[in-house]
Amino acid sequence: MPSLSPVLQACINGDEAELRRLIGEGYPVNKEPGAAASPLFAAACEGHTGCVAALLATRAVDVED
Repeated sequence: MPSLSPVLQACINGDEAELRRLIGEGYPVNKEPGAAASPLFAAACEGHTGCVAALLATRAVDVED
């Protein structure tokens, strides 16, 4: 089983500060190959609205995936 990307882990945990830091450092915000879910999907399912907003604000997140 592949390990979770830092961005996906931050979204699952609802760690908005860490997510924003990772985004600022240029980490990818979309679903990684082999991942079961995208960071956006994980944040939304967990009810972490701040993480959802941070991802959408990047305008790089793929809302179709």
